[in-house]
Amino acid sequence: MGIPSWEESFEHGNFGDKRRIKRAVGIANRIDMKCNTKGASAALQGHGELKAASRFLKCSSVTPESLTEGFMNINCSQITKEHILLVEDTSEMNFAWRNKPIEGFGPSGCSGAQGFFI
Repeated sequence: MGIPSWEESFEHGNFGDKRRIKRAVGIANRIDMKCNTKGASAALQGHGELKAASRFLKCSSVTPESLTEGFMNINCSQITKEHILLVEDTSEMNFAWRNKPIEGFGPSGCSGAQGFFI
């Protein structure tokens, strides 16, 4: 059990045209290779690839749901246990700048300053 490839994630995608599946895989692979160091738009080579990605994402049949559906279906089908742990990013509201304590707020973050997590 591992993370599905982009090909697996998009192979049954409903993007209104079968050719868009190949486009989705290509864009995702290109961004996946370089996104950690340069950002998504820098991962695409030249104006043509950036324009093609933009046109793809502007298609009415290309929605957040259609882009994530395959990935979600694959991952959900791999759940074989009764209990699972879902991890997500948490934002922190930190009030270290205040001179007076706020009633009801506890320590947050590494500094232990008053605040809360969202």
